[in-house]
Amino acid sequence: MSVIDNLEALLAKGTDNALLRFGLANEYLKLGQLEQAIGHLRKAVAHDPKYSAAWKRLGKTLADS
Repeated sequence: MSVIDNLEALLAKGTDNALLRFGLANEYLKLGQLEQAIGHLRKAVAHDPKYSAAWKRLGKTLADS
């Protein structure tokens, strides 16, 4: 199983938090899947509006897209 598969499995089981979403976004970014990453980053900052690393990555990813 890939890292994405493992993280998506956690999400499917009901685990949903900012760190999980940030991790998924980073993995999708490694694959160049910007839209997938943006979706997970938006959910990460929704879970934790003070998560500065997620905001920074979201801004950079939006600019790159």
